Amino acid sequence: MVGAICRAAHLVRLLDEAQLPGPDTGSGFPLGPKLSVTALHGGQGFSVTPSRFELKVDVRTTPSFDAHDAETVVRKAVAELDADLPAAVPTEVVPVAFWPPFHLDEDEQPAAALLQAAAGGPLRPGENRGPQQHRQPAGR
Repeated sequence: MVGAICRAAHLVRLLDEAQLPGPDTGSGFPLGPKLSVTALHGGQGFSVTPSRFELKVDVRTTPSFDAHDAETVVRKAVAELDADLPAAVPTEVVPVAFWPPFHLDEDEQPAAALLQAAAGGPLRPGENRGPQQHRQPAGR
């Protein structure tokens, strides 16, 4: 039987190779969906073969690729993992949160501030073009 970390590595590869659609030009949403493995956790030491591993995955949704589509892509990769490298217990998928597609127009904050700062050219060491934080002097 293959250890959990090897299975996790295989799943990361399957997720990385998942076919996602490109941007939906008709919706005005500038980005396509994106799948990212954002965290890995498992194992305890060099002499213990882990039986459990946790991956956290984030999928950017778009108007034409919703939470259901995102979950379907992840479940397809998990099904392929379980077929390729079976385990004593099937891999579990636990959806945590779903967010609708989100896009700021170029004139909305903070997008406008970022675009304005970028238009100023490269920053010099110590230069800050972002929002300033004002602090009260000590003892006041």
